[in-house]
Amino acid sequence: MRWTWILALLGVTGSALSDSLEEGRRYSFDELYAIGLKHNLQVETARIGVEGLDWDRMEAIGTFLPSLSLSTGFNRSEQEIADYQDDDGSIVTLPQSIKTEQAGNSWSLSASQDLFKGFKTWSDYRQASLVRDEVLAGEGQAELQLRHDLLKQAHWIIAKSELLVRDQELLKQVEEQHRLATARFEVGAVTELDVLQTEIDLGNQQITVERSQQDLAEAWDGMAVLLGLEPGGMPVLEMDLETFEPTWQSERLVEMAEETRPEIATGRRNVEIARWATRSTRSAFLPTLSLDFQYSRFSNRQEFGDLDFFPENNSTWIGLNARLPLFTGFATTNAWQHSKADERRRQMELAQERRVTRAAIIDALRRLRSSYEQSRLTAKNRELAERSLDMEQERYRQGLATLLNVQSARATFREAEAGHIQQQLDFRDRLAALELSIGRKLTP
Repeated sequence: MRWTWILALLGVTGSALSDSLEEGRRYSFDELYAIGLKHNLQVETARIGVEGLDWDRMEAIGTFLPSLSLSTGFNRSEQEIADYQDDDGSIVTLPQSIKTEQAGNSWSLSASQDLFKGFKTWSDYRQASLVRDEVLAGEGQAELQLRHDLLKQAHWIIAKSELLVRDQELLKQVEEQHRLATARFEVGAVTELDVLQTEIDLGNQQITVERSQQDLAEAWDGMAVLLGLEPGGMPVLEMDLETFEPTWQSERLVEMAEETRPEIATGRRNVEIARWATRSTRSAFLPTLSLDFQYSRFSNRQEFGDLDFFPENNSTWIGLNARLPLFTGFATTNAWQHSKADERRRQMELAQERRVTRAAIIDALRRLRSSYEQSRLTAKNRELAERSLDMEQERYRQGLATLLNVQSARATFREAEAGHIQQQLDFRDRLAALELSIGRKLTP
């Protein structure tokens, strides 16, 4: 059964650029969830963390590639030498000047490639990839938490809306009873006290309706905060609040949680990150091997008097370098021991998370089944209370019952109605809690 609830809502429209819900438009829960995905603060914060992940991954990949460098240089010098001796050895009065100019340029290209670093390069890459996966999973976890919070708030709103509808129906019944009491008083069938009592009941019911409207508005204020929107608007929400018998088996749900529960996935990644960190620190005990290459070119032009020189030099160097750490003051051993301890701690945390998950699923499923059984009882109580109220109202119209009988039946019906709605709300909340503990939807 699908109910239509007319609600006072503040929020945003379904369009991507709007910031408020359209007045009178019908919204499904999926539409509200889509709006929350666009505007919810926690989801937006998770998305910001995803930005830049590609370059983090590229940085990790870059550790496998060779490093290249290019250098260049240029120089120029001039020199003039004065000589008072002629070529034949005689001394001259005016000196002879000899001008020397020198210009040169050079450039070199160097490359270095790590061939073996004790698996440190691969370990660093795997850690970067796992961290990237964790950040990406954070966005999915934020969306899952948003769905859970929106479901709880939507269920609360529906309960408040249904109570408002029932209070408005009771208000019409009280108005009819007041009209009937007034008419019977005019013909002398009842006393003025009966009329005054129905008038008091009418005022009390009007106050109850006003409070129900205020409660509904406050509930939608909470929904707007979750959606990341401003208050305002009066849309229509369509959502099913019916209960059903849960037939899932706890062991099957635990198997599903192993695949989809975010906390377990995070625990597995933390164990993997710690394992690769241990390998990375352990690689410091191993030798490293690298291949280096350098090519350089140098040219120099000199003018010495009437002579010009243009020497050019080229050089190429290739080297294979190996390094074996013998003693590092126990720093490497200390880092390795800390990494192993962290790995063991992560493994124990994952095992504990699996136990917590199993207990949470079993408890949530047990509570859900209990809530379903209770909802069946409250539905039966509501049906009986409604029949009792209808019978007392009919007897009052025929003059066979007093106003006190009608008031008592009405109070009993409202209590049974509120109890049934609360039980339906409790069932849906427990279903949402079960889905959150598993990490996925269980219903379409």
